[in-house]
Amino acid sequence: MATPQISVLMKVLRELLRARGIRQRDIAERLEVSERTVTRWFSDNDIGLRPVEDLCGMLDLSFFDLCELASSQVEDRISRLTSQQEQALVEDALLVYVFRQILKGWTAQEIGAEREIPEPDLVGALMRLQKLGLIEVLPHNQIRLRTIRNIE
Repeated sequence: MATPQISVLMKVLRELLRARGIRQRDIAERLEVSERTVTRWFSDNDIGLRPVEDLCGMLDLSFFDLCELASSQVEDRISRLTSQQEQALVEDALLVYVFRQILKGWTAQEIGAEREIPEPDLVGALMRLQKLGLIEVLPHNQIRLRTIRNIE
């Protein structure tokens, strides 16, 4: 596995933190640093290994898991659905609902709670979306979108 650049690691961290609803203020408080320091970490990619490991800890990820996610990240996200993806969404109301909420930035937990979707049904929908190549399901049912948010 090639070692990903720090900018890619930070991009993945930023996406994962955002998906969990963890703000820079929360990070600063938990890691006992200033918000300005956190801003610098993410804007300048000026960060050491220890803070990266601390951020991973906030997400229940190991540094190795983060590197794995970053190295597999595709720079070009899908910008248009294929006919197969469209057909699968049209045929399944739950699938289209879950995907639309993910596009809005909702977490799996928020989606399940909003409509009281049983966990097996929600996980099944997430797995189908992953099989379609629209999302990547991460540990603890975290989601990484593989499309742009305003997909056609």
